[in-house]
Amino acid sequence: MLKMVMATATVALVASVVVLGIPTSQAQIAAVKPVSPQVRAGQTQFEQTCMQCHATVEGQVSFGPNLHGVLKAPHPRKTPAEVRVILKDGKGKMPPFGDKLAPKDVDNLIAYLRTL
Repeated sequence: MLKMVMATATVALVASVVVLGIPTSQAQIAAVKPVSPQVRAGQTQFEQTCMQCHATVEGQVSFGPNLHGVLKAPHPRKTPAEVRVILKDGKGKMPPFGDKLAPKDVDNLIAYLRTL
């Protein structure tokens, strides 16, 4: 009886993994990149500070420029140094954030922008 229950539970687990799209093969598991604490912190900072004006999904329109691919290799639109200057001094309608963001916050934001 216990073997039957375990087999049923295993089948149910495998079926839910397949249906939910969770990686099941070793290759799929290896392809999933863990998110670093710095990227997570940058995403949180982005959501609190930048998301009101900037989209991160390709093709999505927002008040400010879309930041999808802004620092993504192989063809970034900006360098990290340029992003630092824009965050510090502002640009166009974007206000300066130099006195509002600590250097670590800026580093985290850049780490997050590299993932977009």
